[in-house]
Amino acid sequence: MQLPLEKEAVGVYTPIGIIFVCIKMTVPLAYLYILLVLLRELCQSFPATVHIPIEKYVPLLASIILRMEKSSIFMEVWAVIEALFYIFLKLNIHWMQASDPLEASLSSAPMMELGERQSLWDKMMESLSDEPVSFITGWFFDQELHDISKYDILDFVAWSMFEARNQEHLTHDELRQLDTFVEDYEWRLSIYLHGLSDESLINKPTESGSLNKLNQESHYTVLTKVGENFVSSKNHMATHTSCSSLESLVSSTSIHPIVEERPCPHKWFRFRESSHDNPPTFFTNLYENYKRRYEQYRQMLENPNFHPVQDFRNFMAEKKQQIYEAEENAMATASHMYENAYFTFVNKGSNFDKQITAISQSTYEQLTEVWNSMWEMKGRLGTANFISSRRKALNQQMKGYRRLLTQMVSMSSAVPSKQMADLMRKITQCNEALERIECSARDAFITATGFASKNLPQREEPKRYAKYSSDPLLNVTTYPLMLHLLILSITDGGLQILMKKRGFERKRIGQINYYYHPGLASSNLADDQDDTIDAAPIVFCHGIGIGLIIYLPLIDELLKLGRPVFLPEIPYVSGFRPWQSQYSVLPPAAVVSTLTAMLASNGYLHGVFTGHSYGTSWLSYMCKYAPNAIAAVLFLDPICFCLHHAYLTKQFVYHRPDPGMITYMIRTDAMINWTIQRSFPWTRVSLFVEQIPDIPCSVFLSDRDALVPAERAERYFRSKGAPVLDFSDVDKEHFTKGPINVTVFRGDRHGDWVERSCTAVRIAEAVEVICSQVRKESRKCR
Repeated sequence: MQLPLEKEAVGVYTPIGIIFVCIKMTVPLAYLYILLVLLRELCQSFPATVHIPIEKYVPLLASIILRMEKSSIFMEVWAVIEALFYIFLKLNIHWMQASDPLEASLSSAPMMELGERQSLWDKMMESLSDEPVSFITGWFFDQELHDISKYDILDFVAWSMFEARNQEHLTHDELRQLDTFVEDYEWRLSIYLHGLSDESLINKPTESGSLNKLNQESHYTVLTKVGENFVSSKNHMATHTSCSSLESLVSSTSIHPIVEERPCPHKWFRFRESSHDNPPTFFTNLYENYKRRYEQYRQMLENPNFHPVQDFRNFMAEKKQQIYEAEENAMATASHMYENAYFTFVNKGSNFDKQITAISQSTYEQLTEVWNSMWEMKGRLGTANFISSRRKALNQQMKGYRRLLTQMVSMSSAVPSKQMADLMRKITQCNEALERIECSARDAFITATGFASKNLPQREEPKRYAKYSSDPLLNVTTYPLMLHLLILSITDGGLQILMKKRGFERKRIGQINYYYHPGLASSNLADDQDDTIDAAPIVFCHGIGIGLIIYLPLIDELLKLGRPVFLPEIPYVSGFRPWQSQYSVLPPAAVVSTLTAMLASNGYLHGVFTGHSYGTSWLSYMCKYAPNAIAAVLFLDPICFCLHHAYLTKQFVYHRPDPGMITYMIRTDAMINWTIQRSFPWTRVSLFVEQIPDIPCSVFLSDRDALVPAERAERYFRSKGAPVLDFSDVDKEHFTKGPINVTVFRGDRHGDWVERSCTAVRIAEAVEVICSQVRKESRKCR
């Protein structure tokens, strides 16, 4: 898959790009060195058969081999280790590529409840009020809206809102919710594209906030529960239908939705229908009907009052005269069925039709023709019997699978993700088997009728969208062992030395290592002991990169505040750690329990949380699932806001990283790409203003951010009433405004602030201000 370069890429022809090319050449050079060593050994062992021919025909190679006799054993061992390490990395990447993406998605976070999913959808739609078209076209790689079919949008919503599942993996209730999501989105598109009608209000039947369908003719859709299935009942109503009649209709169903009101669009927008909207069962139904009617025909033949020759002659005469009054005649009925349903037994204008007079000349010739036709019927009947029996078995199997799916989804938190994925895989295989039966029925139909396959309706290919969890891991490459050791010696070994000098202690809780500093003795918190006791520690969660070492300027500034500092390490987004397992990515519940346990084990119940880039996903988990453990929060280049837009996905996954930037080696790391493409539960990471606890909150954005939709996020915060200022204009007072305040780094890209020490000072000031607000609130509580 050829991907475009990221925005503002400088390319490989830069000093950094040339260095990367040279580094990548290390592995081919190691293999070449190994080859020369092998040739040297062969020349020494077989001089007559190997060395002499090489010296005669390739003298340059012979001279190189001669020099290899003085090579160092260290170089030879290094070349072998590099080659083996390269093979290990390639096998690891291949294993990641071959792993089941659905299982990975299901294991990354628990399934959402219907109410949670509805709440997320409502918040998304509220934020999309001014750009619903660009939202969906962005996910579909800028396809025109009218090119996207109903099937495409259903598939996209099922994947995005239902844990990367397909439509076939949803329960009945989830399918109903999927339909209401799409209907609600069509309504919003209608309002956006065509405006409001003169009759500005229509009834909005809802169940738990979900919307039902109302089409151009004001059709009213009510989902009626019948047994275990939900049947869609559509009642045609005039445009002037009264609210009371709607309420009476709703009350007649078993759901009893609440009738609300919503604006009525001037004209309705509907996604176009496609061949995928209906299951592929045309030809299988054809053969099923053939078998069923054949059984009826056979029973008629077994009737003692049936006279085949005379009845067949009467049928032929009646067909030629276009008289259809032979319904009581069994042969005429069967032939009429074959003509109308299959066009194979008697074809209008065919040679058989022209030979009617010849058939009627002799009873023997007539019976022979019938016998030959019966042989054709037997062939078709054999196909029909096979298709019918196989389809029946698969439908019965599918019924059992779907019942089991409903049970497992209802207790999804207790079901292992592997078991859930296995069941969904079986459902997919069952559907594929049904499609193969349909293909067999189609091929048999073409063979029996001679109908050209090109004249049959062709199924439209679904539109491609940014389905990153199912696409192969993109932008993945390998680096030599020497580079791994060099970077790890700096980012891990060197970091431990630097942290120890600063007074940090390295600890471990669960699967996570973290650095802890108890705070400076010369604390700037307050003058009295009580304030020191009540001081909330600072917790900083780093982003994708090479770990904590690049944040040392900010860490030094945070230490000056005198507060205790926690620095958890997130190993699976720290590059050059090939030993990390794909199962090491922590789900939301594990993140929350780890961070709260980290605080509690050191005597704290809450903290001031700060995060950068991917680290803000951990802050999002804390805001939603452990709000009492957060005293204040500060987001730096946050990925958690406006995450439902395709911007981050397309920029990180579907753009090649710039080989001329130092971030190239991080963006191409296999484990980092696995984390983003396979273990990134966006529905849990996504954060809205309403989900942030009532605590001091500061947000920092970079307006040229290539990963975060900073401009869209800025508009979102403005719409929520948050004060927004440029970084060059901010002062301490700005960080005290509102429950949320936003600062924008104008002209900066993602993470550029890390490179400037003055920026770290201002960010530390923001942390100090929100910490002081926490102290004030603590005093009020006393």
